[in-house]
Amino acid sequence: MNIDRTATAIDGIRAGLRLLPALLAPGTPRRWNQHEMTPEQEARMDQLARAEREAKRLNMAMGLKSLGNAQAPLSLDVLDLLADLDASIADLEAAVCERLGLDVRASATTDQRLEDLGLLLGRVADDEDLAEHVEDEVHRMHRQVRRALGEHEPVHRLHGVRCPTCGALSIRGLLDSLAFVCVNAACRCDDETCACHAERPRRHRWAFSEWPELAGTIEARKTA
Repeated sequence: MNIDRTATAIDGIRAGLRLLPALLAPGTPRRWNQHEMTPEQEARMDQLARAEREAKRLNMAMGLKSLGNAQAPLSLDVLDLLADLDASIADLEAAVCERLGLDVRASATTDQRLEDLGLLLGRVADDEDLAEHVEDEVHRMHRQVRRALGEHEPVHRLHGVRCPTCGALSIRGLLDSLAFVCVNAACRCDDETCACHAERPRRHRWAFSEWPELAGTIEARKTA
């Protein structure tokens, strides 16, 4: 586990959770560089989101539609993402606490759970299986938040690196996904036992851990 990179992703999720409620109302996007909401505004948006979601579920169960003069509906994609993040973060904290023999903090907010996870990264890193799980989950959630906020994953070009499959100078590094990919449209993974073939043959992905020297090069370039 790269503790610094995982901690940065946790900070990114925490920041995103303060911005996502502003995207609930259609047509009111908020960029990363805008001011954060006050705690009072955040609490009101969270309360509204829960109320709207519960109302939607009840209406669907009864076969009812919203009234025509109602306010513009909230973005269900964002509502679903917020709910998924809450559940995923709670599950991740529970898994970490169980493995480390700790008690889960009662009545903690999602932001507090993320703060606690960040403080435990040093201990998590000592458990290889747990570290891999935490790192994967944190970066997965961070990618979801970035996509919802309109942020695109940075792609790093690697000069002089050939694809092991097609031989083209077309390898790119995806720092958020912790993976290398070949961008040659004609390239296809030729290993039929590979997970790439689970749905259809496609270009292979290599985890950063498979090419650690290249991964180090990308990270050094980003922090330079």
